[in-house]
Amino acid sequence: MSENLITKEMLVELSTNFKGLLKTYEKYGLVKNKKSLSEDMSGLLENIVSDYYDNSKPAKGDDNKPDVTLFTPYKNYGNIIEIKSTTTNTWRGGKLSKRPGYYVLLSWQMFPETYFCNNVTLKFFCAGIFLTENDWDKKDLDEDTTYYATSYPFKKLLDNDHELYYGNIHLGKRIQLIYNEI
Repeated sequence: MSENLITKEMLVELSTNFKGLLKTYEKYGLVKNKKSLSEDMSGLLENIVSDYYDNSKPAKGDDNKPDVTLFTPYKNYGNIIEIKSTTTNTWRGGKLSKRPGYYVLLSWQMFPETYFCNNVTLKFFCAGIFLTENDWDKKDLDEDTTYYATSYPFKKLLDNDHELYYGNIHLGKRIQLIYNEI
């Protein structure tokens, strides 16, 4: 197992695979919103991680299972890997984000934002952190609540032990994610 769970080579493969998927969408005239594209990005990374580590098991779309279960524990974080992908600086999860485990937090940008063009550029920020149910921010539920999701804003990474795989966090006057092109 490599020193880092996620390598630049994995992100290069993710970029290549995602661009291939976008070409398929374009070929068939399928339009996807950013949330759907983020789910695709997560699924592709799930497959890449499970292919990279021997005897690991991907969830293959089963939300009741961890995204990837490693045969050999990753450092002292255990065998459970969850992957969260977003186009913002806050990762969201549903009721299953209560599962403790090692979370790969991927944020991505695409230029241009429409993929019906010949050349798409992708930029990534990627970090990893062990999270439990209590680490996620929860929205108060009331009778008017139409959408429920726990959230993990990037600024919480600054106060917790995490691994930075790609990109950076700018700590200037305005704290923000730094995305790097693949």
